[in-house]
This record gives sequence, structure tokens and C-alpha cells, in this order.
Amino acid sequence: MEPRSRVAVVLGAVVLLAGAVVVMRGTGEEQGEEPALPPYRTMTEFRADGVLLPGPQAKPQAPTGLNVQPGSRRLQLSWQGEAAGYEVTWGHERRTRLVAERSAQLDGLTDGLAHPVEVRAVDAFGQRSDPVRGAGTPRTAEDGFSFVDRFDGTEDEVASRWQLVQRPGCAWTGLATGRLVVSANCGERPTGLRARTPLRLRADGGGVVLETDAPEPRDRLTVDFVPGPVDVVGERRLPPGSIRVELTTEGVLVRHPGGEARLPGLPAPPIGRSQRWELVFTATELRVLRDGNLLGRTPVVRSWQEATVLLGFAGRGSGVTDVLLDLIAFDGEPAPSPPLRVTPRVLTDHPRPAGGGAPEGTRQLLGTEGALLRVAVRPAADPPVLPRFTASVNGADYPLRPVFPDLPPDRHSWFPLVADLPAAALAVDRDRYLLAVQLRQDNPELKVEHGPASLDLRPAAGLAADQPPPNRADQRLPRPGPVLAEPNATLLDAAGRPVPAGEPVSRGRIVLDIRLDGLAGQVAAGELAGLAGLEVRLDGDRLAALPTAKDGPGVAGSWRIALSLAGAIATGPHTIEVRAVGTSWDTPASYAYVPFSVARQ
Repeated sequence: MEPRSRVAVVLGAVVLLAGAVVVMRGTGEEQGEEPALPPYRTMTEFRADGVLLPGPQAKPQAPTGLNVQPGSRRLQLSWQGEAAGYEVTWGHERRTRLVAERSAQLDGLTDGLAHPVEVRAVDAFGQRSDPVRGAGTPRTAEDGFSFVDRFDGTEDEVASRWQLVQRPGCAWTGLATGRLVVSANCGERPTGLRARTPLRLRADGGGVVLETDAPEPRDRLTVDFVPGPVDVVGERRLPPGSIRVELTTEGVLVRHPGGEARLPGLPAPPIGRSQRWELVFTATELRVLRDGNLLGRTPVVRSWQEATVLLGFAGRGSGVTDVLLDLIAFDGEPAPSPPLRVTPRVLTDHPRPAGGGAPEGTRQLLGTEGALLRVAVRPAADPPVLPRFTASVNGADYPLRPVFPDLPPDRHSWFPLVADLPAAALAVDRDRYLLAVQLRQDNPELKVEHGPASLDLRPAAGLAADQPPPNRADQRLPRPGPVLAEPNATLLDAAGRPVPAGEPVSRGRIVLDIRLDGLAGQVAAGELAGLAGLEVRLDGDRLAALPTAKDGPGVAGSWRIALSLAGAIATGPHTIEVRAVGTSWDTPASYAYVPFSVARQ
């Protein structure tokens, strides 16, 4: 979360607690520890002279048509209603969630156990309707896949099956509510995930199945099938024999050695709901299905029976973004999977003078007889040929060889290289569990960008796997919590018409129209925070406080507050600030500002 948001939380707390602080300090008694905050924040109604506040009316109508669809360790809910928001309650522990979408997905449930579900409508003042009730029993179907990961194990099992493709420090994989979370804060760079188990097709074909919340609207998910040991490929030029499937809600783009094809898309599913993608190869074509619906089929030129599978998630600029995966499965012939062990990260750096061995602060990696080092480089220009590269690891040099010798160098594409490392080269940083690698080239004048790098360990027979330290380099990024709905505010004249931008308003009665968009807030975080109320200020002076949590936290809605511009308000520019305040002390406030000008009399 950005620093400004954190400051907003503190300021909101100070405003609401200011009276209590003044009383305590005025007693003159010796002060001990600060009193504990109440479990949630509340707001008391306040209005300055000339302010008229709206109030709650009848409670909202209950939702109807609750549908509960069981899945693997989850329930998918949908219903009908016209409320500003909804409160979903489930399980015998009575867990709750606030949403604006008429749909919810409940993850991390126990298969075979019936879970009761309730949905209540929530109006703009936090009033609850009677519930609509249902129940569902999650079940995991037998599938017969040659490889399947439902992410129901440990994080070490995730690390042994999947390679995160990014430089250390800006991305993380882990488990939450029975799903794999891929978190990234890498700017515009895409984040990748490589299966350590290859896809090996049958004679009649096979394919890949994904259950994920990706791609979201205006986003994309790529699935690359590459016949070689690679971690990353380029955007413009794929390695020889490779096939890329680019999935978006607008459509599907298939690129293969024989050309490319476009298939139609489907509207995006409800917020937070997983979709099931199936990419099915036959001997001559590729079929793409979403949630069992065939989007299309296209002839493809495929020269391989075994390929590395790479998943790519587009970068979204600033801030931490999450992609959630419920299942990744291969339909084909069984292929050997790596044993359960955590593989050290690899950090590539610019060349530095070679030393006489492993530097201080490193230790030998145990339980392995060597490794395959995978790296990728990308030239800054389009040279006729790439230089020869060497990997300097702990004082020794190892030649890097191209995975695809016939792949022309391209400044828009990654050029994959590999090297065989003996066990003696595998000395890792004790604390960060990193293997430092320096890439050297025989033409140092050519500028080359270094991409992600990784290791494929070769376990030593009869030896136990190495144990990583608890505080290693792949620690999780802070995940964004529930956020408030996004506020918008508009100034209306006494007749309820919007005041045109830049047009001065006359003294007298005006109306402030406030709307909190719950769907926009839910798109940003997947879950909405509870709303305690709204605070309105004019040029920094408090005009009104409107509670919105009568029966419980509010979600979203619209309100009209009447203000008076009579009296001592000065001619000229002014600003109205609207602050939405959450019931949780950890929820940052959200703001809307309305600049306006008072006309001369």
C-alpha cells in the first residue's frame, strides 16, 4: 500500500478519537499505557448548521435465487438482487465477506463436508435484509491426469514443482485458502511460472488444464509450449517449434510455426470467480475451451511430443498484484517429476573479477551431484550474432551453450542459454539461499540484458535433500487486504441539476451527491472492506459525519447531503472533501474532492 494511504488511516483515527484524548489529558492524573482500540471503528452522526443529512428507510429486500455450485474444495455462489452490497456468511464458524457482485467464490473448504451459506442484502446505511439460505458440499472429482497440482500441500511442495520466473525480490509464490498465489511488484515486466515436470503428449495428443482467476478484463495470460529447457521466451520471436496461446477476455491468439490464428472470447466471469481453461492438442489442431465451452479450434504445426510449459502473467505497473490458481494439470503420458526439495534462487550480475573459490558467507549445497543452469539474455540492439557467454560461479567458469543455436538474436526476444554445473560449484548464500552467477561475454562492448535464471538440480542417490534457511530470499510480498468502495462526488444545484465544471454557484442551498462504487472497489481487491461512514469537510472544516453501519458495516451506496452556502462563506474558490471511513482500523480511508467557486453577489 502506498504511504499516502497509510497516513490517511492514522489521520482518520486521530479525528475520531480527538475528544477522548483531550479529556484524558485534562484530568492531570498520571497516564499509563494507551487504552486499547475497540475492535472496530464507529462513527457518530454530526451536522453543522444548515446541513441536512439523509437517513435510513425500510430495510432492503432479501436476495432471491441463491445457487450453490460445488467444486474442488470450494463453493461458487450466485443470486439475484438490486442492493448496494451483500454480506455472505458461510460455514459453521460463521465467516463473513462483503461484496458488491451478485456472486462469490468460497475457497479452502473441506471436501465432503456440508457448508451452510447465507446471503443478505446491505443498503447504503448498513441495514441488513433477511437472509436467503443454502448449502453445498465440495467434492474433488477423479480426473485421470498424468500430472496434477491442486495446491493442497505445503509451500515447499510448490517450490519443488514450480519455478517462479522473475528476478529475486519482486515476486513470490505461496499458498492461501487452498490456492496458489503468484504475487508480483515488478512494474510492467511479466511474471512467469515454469512447470518443472514437462508435458509429454500421447500419440493422439493431450493438453493442459488451468483453473485460475486470470485473465481479468484488459489483462492477459500466456501459455507457452517450448521444446527445450527454457524459463522465458520473447514477445516477438518464439523459439523454433514453440506454440503460444494468449488468453484474454476479448479473444484468444494462437501463435505456432505455421502462422497464427485468432479465436473468439467470452465475457469476463464474475469478480473473484475461477475459470477453467482447457488447451487440447490433437495430431493436427489445437482446441481452446473455457468452462466447458469451445471457443474455437485451429490447425497448428507441432513437431514435438514433449515440451516445457511456461505460464506468463502480464505486469500491471505499480503496486502488488495477485494471480490465483486452483489447479494446473497435464493430460498426456506420465513424465518424471522432480523430488520434493526447495531449489535455491539464482541471481545473475554483471561481470566482476573472478576469485579463488566460493566467497565468505556461502555453504555447499547438500544432497546433489550437480545442476543445469538456465539463463536468458537479450541484446540492446540487433547484432548479426550473439557473443559467446560464460557463467562464473564461485570462482570457476563454465561455458554456456544456446538451447536453440538457429534462433536469430533479437532485441525484443530472450535468447536461452544453459550450462552444466558440478556439485562443487553449488555454494549458496547461507542466509538468502541464493546462488550468485556472473555472466561473462567475449564481446564486452555489446550491451546485453540479463533475464531470469534458475537451476535444475540433479539429486545425489542416497543423500538427503538440502534444508533451506527459514528466512530465505523468496519471502512473501504483503498482500493487499479488503478495500473500501471508490467514492465519487458531484455538486448539484437546488433543483438537483449537476453544476457545470468551472461555473460559479450562487449563495443558498446546494446538494452534494455521493456515490460509492462497490464493483470498482471489488475489482481492485476482490473483497470489500466494511464502511463505518462518510465525513464531509469544506476547506478543511468539518461539515457532516454520516454513519453507514446501522446493522453492521456498510458496503456501498449513494447519498445526497444538502448544504447551505449562506452566511460568511467567502466569494471565490473552495473545496469539498468527502472521506469514506472503514470499520477496520487497518483499512485506509478513501477520498473524493469537489472544487467549486462561489459567485459574487
